Amino acid sequence: MKISEQLKKHRKVKQISQEGLAEVVHVSRQTVSNWETGRSYPDLQSLLLLSDYFEVSLDELVRGDVSMMKKTVEIRKMNILAGVMVGGFVLMIATLPLVRSFGWLGAIAPAVSWIIAMAAAIAVERMKKKYDVKTYMEILNFMKDEEMTPAQKAAEKKKLKQQRILLPIGAAVLTGILAYIVLTLF
Repeated sequence: MKISEQLKKHRKVKQISQEGLAEVVHVSRQTVSNWETGRSYPDLQSLLLLSDYFEVSLDELVRGDVSMMKKTVEIRKMNILAGVMVGGFVLMIATLPLVRSFGWLGAIAPAVSWIIAMAAAIAVERMKKKYDVKTYMEILNFMKDEEMTPAQKAAEKKKLKQQRILLPIGAAVLTGILAYIVLTLF
């Protein structure tokens, strides 16, 4: 059972309004409403107060939402890692002119940026593997906590086959372009 449902159930058993519960927990009525509709989650202090007020264990209060909270944390982590990855690649490209100015010593900044971007990319790939998401559409649905329809799954499977052919070709072309740029800087 989700925490939103738990809160509604326990509040009705205690016969207290959202406003009354808000006073007990020292939050606004809107905050309690957001908890009960699943738009947000109570913080730890609020959970402890709710647990005491409803006379139930903290474990019983949040039992159904632990996996949801873990997934929310994973989604945030994936977003941060994606930002680091893109930022690292942009920084790498932006610092490539340093190679021309400072020679091999100038290659340190682009190399470090590349290493950071690749570490973030590897972390994202591990998360994708953990949650069995392979395509962009699957990632979007994962982040929205939605299931894909069978038709969407079939379409994504077809795209994945095409990507397995096109991605190595694209990577080779991009590597060639970057190698050409670096070689012309020397």
